[in-house]
Amino acid sequence: MEKEYNLSTSQSNTENTDPKSVGPSTDELKNRFKEGSIPLQTDYSDLIDIADIGRRAMGKAPDQTENPNSGLELNNNSGLLVKTNPTGGLKADKDGLSVKLKDKSLLTDASGLAVNTGRGLWINNDKLEVDNHDGIEIVNEGVKVKASNGINVDGNGVSVRSKDSTINVGPDGISVGIGWGIKAGGAGLDVKASNGINVDGYGVYVKPKDNGGISVDKDGVSVKCWDNGGITVTDGSGLYLKLAGGNSGNSWNGVSGLSLGSDGVKVKAGNGINVDGNGVSVKAKDKTINVDPTGISVRLGWGIKIGDGLDVKAGNGITADGNGVSVRSKDNTISVDPTGISVNLGWGVKVGGGLDVKASNGINVDSNGVSVKAKSGSGIKVDSDGVSVDINSIISALSDLIIPPGTIVPFYNNGSLPNGWVWCDGSNGTPDLNNKLYNLNLVSGWSEISETAIGLSTGDHPRIYVAYARYIMKK
Repeated sequence: MEKEYNLSTSQSNTENTDPKSVGPSTDELKNRFKEGSIPLQTDYSDLIDIADIGRRAMGKAPDQTENPNSGLELNNNSGLLVKTNPTGGLKADKDGLSVKLKDKSLLTDASGLAVNTGRGLWINNDKLEVDNHDGIEIVNEGVKVKASNGINVDGNGVSVRSKDSTINVGPDGISVGIGWGIKAGGAGLDVKASNGINVDGYGVYVKPKDNGGISVDKDGVSVKCWDNGGITVTDGSGLYLKLAGGNSGNSWNGVSGLSLGSDGVKVKAGNGINVDGNGVSVKAKDKTINVDPTGISVRLGWGIKIGDGLDVKAGNGITADGNGVSVRSKDNTISVDPTGISVNLGWGVKVGGGLDVKASNGINVDSNGVSVKAKSGSGIKVDSDGVSVDINSIISALSDLIIPPGTIVPFYNNGSLPNGWVWCDGSNGTPDLNNKLYNLNLVSGWSEISETAIGLSTGDHPRIYVAYARYIMKK
């Protein structure tokens, strides 16, 4: 069908607003202006329309409004460019539009944008996680110290867990609970020697008083009897006086200068010695000393054992040696020194209210645990599923930069309205283009996608084929 022209005003012909009327091809138009040809008015009009297409593409037509939010700019030297915000995280160069990286915390390649993991972090099943090592475990609440034997972890921090009162744990460190007969010595835990007891490098033994008549050897404690001293010791009856005037079969009879009482002859007992009907024995002051027919010994309580002498019985997490009793660290995660016991801090760990994860770039640590800290507007999304690129926000931002508001396009889809667009239904400042078949455009607006043919009887008029779609406008 021949193109119509309105010659009443030059304005109407110059600013043809029909974007789909592109006229003849350039080769056809050149033939009409070649030597010997007489161009028609329609040829000049086509030439002007073609030139006007470029002017409208630049947004420089007189009836067009300057749009500073189009995301495009016109450079007199290089032409039309994508306009990038210097602080918006995007850059445009000879390779195209790309994300501008500030540092090495993010990586880009042909597959997309990713987090660059450092020490203590790794990507596990497409999620960023803390890389746990010995002594550290990851639970739903966050990162915590993994407590083993003798260690307690609670809201107050990491501490030694004492099984009973034999171990004291306080702010100054760990120590052994001192009971009867025990004291803290220079080298460690010592037996507290009282009357009749001696403690040295050999162990604990009865201390015989000089000239006290007591003998101590590996077999036990005994009364030192001088053959001519008038004392007899038997296995069955114990110690008794050999009275002068007695004989070998009845040596307890006779006369002597010993002290006599209503119960008979008694040895005058000194400190640590008991004399009764059974004979002479060591008198134990309390339960720390055992006395029986085999000898005298120290009663063993919790945490005490017999070694070369009296030793501390070391359990889990405890070492007892010549230096004393100390906490035994399994590896270099625990430090033990004279000031107490502590956790050795490695990479990514610090001391806070307890043992905390040391947060650096891109990491957040709070009462909820350790999480990735996404910069606002960076296109990174962090939720309970992990870290991901927020494709929707990036696409929305790119769409806002490339497609200016007010752009109207046909939407040939039965799906929901795309984000950032509105229906052309006469509301929200839009034209009413979706009014079904009463006003037909080149593509007619409709409430859903459908196709139909409208025409008269075959042979009378040409058939018109109409494709129905919905028009949408960029907000």
